[in-house]
Amino acid sequence: MGLFGAMFGKAVKKKTSEISAEVAKKVNRDLVEAAVYGCFFIASADGELEESEIKKTQKLIANEKLMKGFGAELTNLIDEAETAFTEGGPRIIRRKAKAELEDLAHDPEQADIVMTIICTVADEGGIGDAEKAALIEAAGWMNLNVKEYL
Repeated sequence: MGLFGAMFGKAVKKKTSEISAEVAKKVNRDLVEAAVYGCFFIASADGELEESEIKKTQKLIANEKLMKGFGAELTNLIDEAETAFTEGGPRIIRRKAKAELEDLAHDPEQADIVMTIICTVADEGGIGDAEKAALIEAAGWMNLNVKEYL
């Protein structure tokens, strides 16, 4: 392998690595979106969205291994979800959460991660009847049994 082959090989490896990283980030972005909207769906099930629930959502997602590295994007996504709730209410959040969570129905590992985060946020101050109903609905969208998480 000559000099050209070595240089070409390095360039191909670098490009392949960049593409792999971009694909992983896209997959993980879907996971982040599902977690944010899932948490907002559960947190707003009682008609209110409390600051402590928003902060807990952000902290749990930021600390999840597969969702690290989304700093500014996570903040923007949470701001977007908060605006959607403020301007449109729980129906808008429900529609977005349903779409994002249904995307995880084919991936039990990612669905498990998101459901665990959602339940943790729901338990902020205790799980009321409205939140429990929302948890059942969210679990169904991801083909999970909510009883395994409560």
